[in-house]
Amino acid sequence: NCIIYGNIANEIELGKNDEAAFNYFFDHCIIQVQDTFNTSNKDHYNNIWKGSEYNPKFVDPYEDYIFELDTLSPAKDMGNEIYSTMFPLDIKGQNRDVDSGPDLGAYERIEKTKK
Repeated sequence: NCIIYGNIANEIELGKNDEAAFNYFFDHCIIQVQDTFNTSNKDHYNNIWKGSEYNPKFVDPYEDYIFELDTLSPAKDMGNEIYSTMFPLDIKGQNRDVDSGPDLGAYERIEKTKK
């Protein structure tokens, strides 16, 4: 349920060292990589979204480093519910089960109600 996103074409690079185990698994993630980055290996990737249409639309990642999701973020409600049962609260202590699904990333988007 993570977001790996930034200013460069490939925000993640993996390299195996033959002297150590190389185990990883990305599940329900937005990853900023080029389209040629292969995420088809089901031993390592499940429900991966990549490409410019999956910009997570953080509130203000560059000026004030606010990585909360904007109202138009495609990352809303895209998380795997299994992880929200293991980690029911986001980084601010917000419950991840407040709407139709957990959001990707560290913050659960809480819609503000009008008074």
